[in-house]
Amino acid sequence: MNLTSCGTKFSSIPDWQLYGFWSNDTGLFGPQKVISLDGCKRLCGLGADTYDWMSIANTITTWVFPIIGILLQAPFESNNTRGTLLALLRWLGSPLSSLSYIFWNIKVSGRAALIVDMATRYQEFPGPKSDFSAIRDSFYILTVMNQYTINKRMRTHPYGPDIAKKLLRTALFDELLVVNGEKLSKIRKRTADHLRQSRKQGVVAVFISMGWFLFSLAISIQAVFSDIGPIEQADNLGLGLMLSWIPVLILSGIVDRNPANSSSVETSLNELVGKDWVTDLKDDAFSEKFFVGFGGQGRRRWHYGVANAILAGLEDEFIKRDGRNWLSTDNVRDKLVKPSKSPGIYFFDLRELWHVASSGLVIIGTIFGAFILCYFTPPIGIGCRSGGYTIFCCLATLSFVVEMVVWWWTSKHTNDEFHEQEKWARWFFIPMDIIVLSWLLYITIAQSTGLYNTCWCLGWEGSFDFTTAKSWTGPSVQGHWITALCLTLVIMLVSFAFIIIEWCTQSHMATHNYAEAMRGLARTRTFKWLASPFSELMDFTITKFKGLFGKERKSLVWRKKDEVREITVIIGSELERADEVLEETGQNIGPENGEELRKMPT
Repeated sequence: MNLTSCGTKFSSIPDWQLYGFWSNDTGLFGPQKVISLDGCKRLCGLGADTYDWMSIANTITTWVFPIIGILLQAPFESNNTRGTLLALLRWLGSPLSSLSYIFWNIKVSGRAALIVDMATRYQEFPGPKSDFSAIRDSFYILTVMNQYTINKRMRTHPYGPDIAKKLLRTALFDELLVVNGEKLSKIRKRTADHLRQSRKQGVVAVFISMGWFLFSLAISIQAVFSDIGPIEQADNLGLGLMLSWIPVLILSGIVDRNPANSSSVETSLNELVGKDWVTDLKDDAFSEKFFVGFGGQGRRRWHYGVANAILAGLEDEFIKRDGRNWLSTDNVRDKLVKPSKSPGIYFFDLRELWHVASSGLVIIGTIFGAFILCYFTPPIGIGCRSGGYTIFCCLATLSFVVEMVVWWWTSKHTNDEFHEQEKWARWFFIPMDIIVLSWLLYITIAQSTGLYNTCWCLGWEGSFDFTTAKSWTGPSVQGHWITALCLTLVIMLVSFAFIIIEWCTQSHMATHNYAEAMRGLARTRTFKWLASPFSELMDFTITKFKGLFGKERKSLVWRKKDEVREITVIIGSELERADEVLEETGQNIGPENGEELRKMPT
């Protein structure tokens, strides 16, 4: 079909009313000749008025090739073809759930990096053989463990979450245990060195791919706004806006980074949480592999990770209370190994909702920009283009909602949640991912080639006007296009900024060279000090909001100065609580309950 020649034919034939009628609802001044949907099919045919090869090639080079280049920078596993294909299907077929898991992993590793940062004073950078260096190793190992799935038997009788936490805390923080004549702390140091060396590199290549995508977007924006109106231009820009969530998904992989050889890292982690020492725990011994598969970066459904339970327990027990320089507190190793209370290894943390909302904002928000652009491009309203975006968002959202419901249902109401989850994955989620990915490919091909330029897509409401079928330059077009562009750009650039900031502020944990790591930590502290007015304002707002419901904020908040520390003072046979201001010269504690307390060391 050729819309131009068909429009000329429709306007010139004397019996045009057999195919159309007069209409005042075209957006143009006065009544206009419009062709009905049935008339278009009879007069023009059932095909599509596809774009010429030069236009198709322009779209391919502007959007398709850069997106393929970005996807090639995705955090794939080496020598695992099946895993690579399933991961790609997972990321593109379930973008909402994949990105929410990735954002959650980034936040958890960020909390670990913050705890390491707050372990010493602001200007204090201990040496490589210090207790601080050992703590840095422990929390880095924990962030790597967070990417692996634990043995399902650790979640069933007779073990359960308490035993899992005990094993992990011992492996990560115990300084006294000896394994085959070697201290566990030395094994931990060796493991951390191996993990840092095994961390996949190539961050620069990812940034180059992001830069190329942004450059292509800038070229497309310039071309579109130099010739506003043609549907061809709307298709080109709309495709770019619709795919803008993919760079965010891939870029987030530089923070939630996978190892170069996941099986080798899994072996190292299992040796650390190994049967050579867990047999000493008697009733709590676990002789099987603790970690049984790599599941980070959203590649495995229902992968929650083990780090949040450990971090939440430590924060609640003493780290949040002690704040800056918490590592100097008395009996800190005992507190790290055996906190008195902590949540289960898998529990629903309300902070997850922020990351679910953020992933929804990124995916649906960027696509909504493309929706606005196509909604206000003829045919005005829900059409093939805007309807295609709507269907994609609905399918992705449905997949995410069902995934969350299955997670809740199988963990609460089934005896073998892993078997039930595997059945759901095999018979529902993988086919659903294939459907969503196929629809995404269809949208990309249709907008690149002009397959939407058909009688049905143009006249699905009953009729259309040939005058505005291929171009529309009404007074509101530019405003709508600018709105759509700004919405997508703001979401995408804010996401980029968040990911880059997290990468920069967490990199001191993963850096192998200790001197460079300390320089990175110094820069991180300087940046957070400069940004502290904004973080303190956010902390104040969140604290007040939670206070309205009688709750306290759980998260550790970055501070430059040492906190006012609460210590326990023994007077006679009675335990009382007192506050001590941490200063270099010390501070006398005033009288309490009529007795004079003597000066206490920190």
